[in-house]
Amino acid sequence: MTFQLPKIQNIKKYLNTIIALSFVVLILMRDVFGTPVNSYLLVALSAIFFIINDVNLTIAAMVFLIPLYNGVQYVIIYSIGIAILTFKNVKDYSFKPILLVCAVSILLIEIFTGFSIHITLDITEMFRSFIIFILTFVFLPSYKKDLDYTLILKAFVLGTLSMVIIIMWQYLRVYDVYDFLDLSIRIGDVERHFHLGTGLRVSNDPNMLGIITSTAICTALVLNYRQSASKLYLWFIPFFLLFGLFTQSRTFIFSVVILFVYYVFASFLKSSAKNAKKAVSSLFIAVVLLVGTFFLVNALLPQYIINLATRFEADDITNGRTLIFQSYNDFLRDNPRYIPFGAGLNYHKLISGLPSVHNGFQQVLVSWGIAGCFIITIVMVTLYKAASLSSKFELMRLLPLIMYIFPMQSIQWFSSGGIVLLNIIWYYSIKFLVTEQSKYLSDEVSETA
Repeated sequence: MTFQLPKIQNIKKYLNTIIALSFVVLILMRDVFGTPVNSYLLVALSAIFFIINDVNLTIAAMVFLIPLYNGVQYVIIYSIGIAILTFKNVKDYSFKPILLVCAVSILLIEIFTGFSIHITLDITEMFRSFIIFILTFVFLPSYKKDLDYTLILKAFVLGTLSMVIIIMWQYLRVYDVYDFLDLSIRIGDVERHFHLGTGLRVSNDPNMLGIITSTAICTALVLNYRQSASKLYLWFIPFFLLFGLFTQSRTFIFSVVILFVYYVFASFLKSSAKNAKKAVSSLFIAVVLLVGTFFLVNALLPQYIINLATRFEADDITNGRTLIFQSYNDFLRDNPRYIPFGAGLNYHKLISGLPSVHNGFQQVLVSWGIAGCFIITIVMVTLYKAASLSSKFELMRLLPLIMYIFPMQSIQWFSSGGIVLLNIIWYYSIKFLVTEQSKYLSDEVSETA
């Protein structure tokens, strides 16, 4: 009997499993059980994972971290990821000049805005914002080879599942499920709710949690649409729907309604004799998920439905966002010198004396002016064209972009690390739909031949 050494591929698989489990367990120990964990240990684990794996697993790991970004040193981790991907795959990147010019232009506007209003530049914050901007709007979209988009989208769904488990576990250690009924408990900012000290923790604003969760639901439906992924991911959707309801985020509810209506509409519009079965299947899945979730909540948490409806009967359903929106419009009207190039992403609150902008498009206008709006429009159009590969238009391909742009109108855009990072998801979702469509057409041509 001869002894055979395990294959390198198997060793790497075991090592990847150990690193991934260690990463999640360490966060659980820190956030749920209060065990001190050095944040740089998580950085080290991420770096090791990036080093030993190819571009597909590296990007999948970066995407997995998006829902957990507040719980890790995400700027450092993503900076390491950029450096490693560049070093290992430098020949596979083809940076679009227009994206580089737009990124540099935004940086210059931000710098000179600070100089022009005689405010000390916050170099650290500027670096953090610019690194994430470069990663999501320039670096990752510039990889010129096809990736395993199915793996990447699955990684995001699993990352969201990890986020949900970690956050819910923290609450359920203190509260019973029925304590959520009176709406005095709103899933979201764990630090503020439990009066904890500041520090890294998987936590977020309820609206941001709702946006991440609705994006994960959209991603699971996109995977199902091409039917190239395991149906397992559809079973996460009711869990995500319940979690989204517990955030009490109206943005989440509106987003989910738009998501399912659009998904069914796009599926039926595409229907024909060959894919009518898929359209009926999409309708059935959407109805079962929505109706099933409603009856589950109504059966187990009937008071929650009543209390949630009460939130929608408030005098200001936008929770003050309309007033903030108008206040910033008045600020620009009274200070027209800021209209061309804005008052700076990091300075507009200080200059205006107003709360944070709660509208993504308005934040661009207030921060970088008309010039910034023009630049960001060019960036988004360029990315959409790059993702769709200028192939034949398909209505479903707009859904990921809609699910990025619509919820963002109730929150910040470029000052929110989470929203900027979610740009990656809509981009890869469209790439996935286009790639899978190309494979389908190729198979169809082969069968005909």
